[in-house]
Amino acid sequence: MRDHKYNKVGIYLLFNKINNKFYIGSSINLPGRIRNYLNKSHLRSKQNCNMPIVKALLKYGYNNFALIIIEYNNKLNITERETFWI
Repeated sequence: MRDHKYNKVGIYLLFNKINNKFYIGSSINLPGRIRNYLNKSHLRSKQNCNMPIVKALLKYGYNNFALIIIEYNNKLNITERETFWI
């Protein structure tokens, strides 16, 4: 993600290598979203602590997940494209 420009819009997949479950999400700022997932204090905040992906990241640890960028997109149809992949 370091090589990508800030505010890159796209759809991503977080794959749990232990239980083979995955989470598909979208963001108008992919590097920022991934930084949030890597920030334990952000994950433990009250607003995020009940999200299933957050619980999984805290339970299994970051090293047991693979990040896959499914596609880069534009802001106009990002929600529609995220739903397509689900």
